Amino acid sequence: MKFSDYLKLNVLDVLKGFVVSIITAVLVLINSTISAGSFSFDWTSIWQTSLTAGVAYLVKNFFTNSNGTLGAKSAA
Repeated sequence: MKFSDYLKLNVLDVLKGFVVSIITAVLVLINSTISAGSFSFDWTSIWQTSLTAGVAYLVKNFFTNSNGTLGAKSAA
């Protein structure tokens, strides 16, 4: 699997971050529905949580090298 270089992001990272945000939004929506026992949603909480998850994914990828090691520069 090809990762982006250390301290860099590529288009695939951004697309995957977007997918993580969407999946997180769906899971938060399901969780809030189950917890409340009804179809009332806190949209602010849902978008904030999904945005946070997407940004966290991008930060993780930013600090991961092309070998998938977190916090280490790629070997030359």
